[in-house]
Amino acid sequence: EVAAFAVQLAPKNAVAKLLLARILLEDGQAAEADRLLQDAIQLGSTDPQAFSLLGTSAQAIGRLDDAVAAFEKAIALSPDQGYAYFALTNSRKMTADDAAMIEKMQFLAQSGKLPPKQTSFLYYGIGKAQEDLGNYEAAITAWDRANEIEYELKFGDRVFDPENYADSFDRTIRQFTRSFVSKNAEVGNPSTDPIFVVGMMRSGTTLIEQILTCHAKVGSGGEQPFWVDNWRAGLNETRGTIDPEGLNAAASRYVE
Repeated sequence: EVAAFAVQLAPKNAVAKLLLARILLEDGQAAEADRLLQDAIQLGSTDPQAFSLLGTSAQAIGRLDDAVAAFEKAIALSPDQGYAYFALTNSRKMTADDAAMIEKMQFLAQSGKLPPKQTSFLYYGIGKAQEDLGNYEAAITAWDRANEIEYELKFGDRVFDPENYADSFDRTIRQFTRSFVSKNAEVGNPSTDPIFVVGMMRSGTTLIEQILTCHAKVGSGGEQPFWVDNWRAGLNETRGTIDPEGLNAAASRYVE
């Protein structure tokens, strides 16, 4: 809302439009973000991020040639980065003609000049490029390095505990039995507005969401982390009981 208000106050301010476009992209509204980004560039923005975001929005709505051009412009404006290279490699098939760019990516990734997140983007891009070229061992090596960086960023020096991880699933299975769910069925917010699409990864949940949102009265919320972050608000894990007041409050926040 603040970003939208800023654009309303200063419709010729490219920075405000970039901010709003970035938010809209993160919210899955690529077409609207694309319009704002084109406006920002027409207003004279030479911010490399503007072209990277424009490429991302064009990629999302299927204008791959425009996406490639935007990522190439972002790289021309700021060669020492990671995201635009990564996005470019994922916008088209890499060929032997891209050898110089891939070499540049390798140099940057190994130089230590870039922040870890940008470096991981580079390694993911290098992996994609090497896969396109049929260099599968080099691709796996690059992806392994990217994953190592992402793990360090997310978990630091924490070590994965498989026993605790498995126990968390066992506790969930023991807790949420058919009788437990039935006993607490009336707790929560009575709204019938939300439609939950659930399933394993790669099982077709995104396709089902797209089918449902073809209906005039259904909108897409995307993958929401709300309940991953808030389910404990309604559960006393120690006693194994529902906290109706906490669950009702959390459910109402979700509906809002």
